[in-house]
Amino acid sequence: MYRVLESGISLIWPLYSDPRISSFKTKLTQIIRPMKRSVYKISDLNGSKLLTRLRVKFSDLREHKFRHNFFSTSTCMCNRDVETTEHYLLRCHLYSGPRVILLDSVSNIINEDVTTFSEQSLCLLLLYGNENMNEIANRLILESTIIFINDSGRFTRYVN
Repeated sequence: MYRVLESGISLIWPLYSDPRISSFKTKLTQIIRPMKRSVYKISDLNGSKLLTRLRVKFSDLREHKFRHNFFSTSTCMCNRDVETTEHYLLRCHLYSGPRVILLDSVSNIINEDVTTFSEQSLCLLLLYGNENMNEIANRLILESTIIFINDSGRFTRYVN
């Protein structure tokens, strides 16, 4: 108990030691709030919401629900792995059809075979685009990801 308290104090103390409360709030917010990422003017509001939920790991995927104690298991419906964002986007056999279309589409957009990318790099590209690419390419990548999300049917029961 005391170690937890000490580690919390050691995390907060450098922030608290600043005499200006506004500076303290700004620094604290930078630690807790996720970095704002563009959705490149995508007009599909429901798709943007689902994409954002995947980005912040607060979607209807079982691992996300399990981590917040909203679900009793993190295992995917395929019973092969934990249902993480990476599993859903890149590995789950239940969504292999829409995934082929997604990966082909993104490969065509960037003129490179994305199946050679590491899972982490590919997942980041599908969720955020790439800051080294222009806005149009990034919008097309994210729209392709949203099409995959919609075509997979995984989140059909909720979007509000």
